[in-house]
Amino acid sequence: MSTATQADQQFAAVLPKLFAESAWHEELPTDLTDRPPLWSGTDFGRLYGVEAPTGRDREIYEKLQLMVLGGAVKGWPTASALLGHWLDGNGKTKHVNVSEIMERSPEMKREIAKTLSEHHGSGRFDSGWRSANFDYRTNLDMYYAFNGYQYRVVGEDGHYKVKFYKRYNFGTSEENRLPINAPLLGSIKQPDISRLHTAGLARDFDVYGSSSFPR
Repeated sequence: MSTATQADQQFAAVLPKLFAESAWHEELPTDLTDRPPLWSGTDFGRLYGVEAPTGRDREIYEKLQLMVLGGAVKGWPTASALLGHWLDGNGKTKHVNVSEIMERSPEMKREIAKTLSEHHGSGRFDSGWRSANFDYRTNLDMYYAFNGYQYRVVGEDGHYKVKFYKRYNFGTSEENRLPINAPLLGSIKQPDISRLHTAGLARDFDVYGSSSFPR
């Protein structure tokens, strides 16, 4: 049995322990018609599977597979799951439990509280889509999983709903995003990672979720 196969089997064995069932559901109903209009531009028109993969592409792909396993071992289940989903290449929307993300993220809680403070009373309001970031100093899992994200708060009748959206992709040469640094694997430039989408080895996708709370 190859080392890669052994690693895959080991990773599959620990998945149920790493990912809470309440956090990940592939078939939740959702309406992405209210997707933030800003995000459609972040793809920079990149096309999927229009170029043949090269040996360098396959080398990058194998390194990222190791990063999925490494992230799980490091205790970053969300980041590991999203990267693994990207490498699976089906492009399906990944649905997240926003309430659970907020429980794990003090800075997102503060962001939502700040938005709520702008809207007093129990009447209807809509914050519109806003941008925010996770702080690597408080939660590396959320930082590596999402870094930046968009959210929207809609309130009515003493309750409010928090919507969460992230376009999961990697930077192109036009964006000048920082390289990914991984122990033992070295530095990988984001355009090299992003090319896997173009070569059909991986696929960009939407991350979406919503949770309701009492006001």
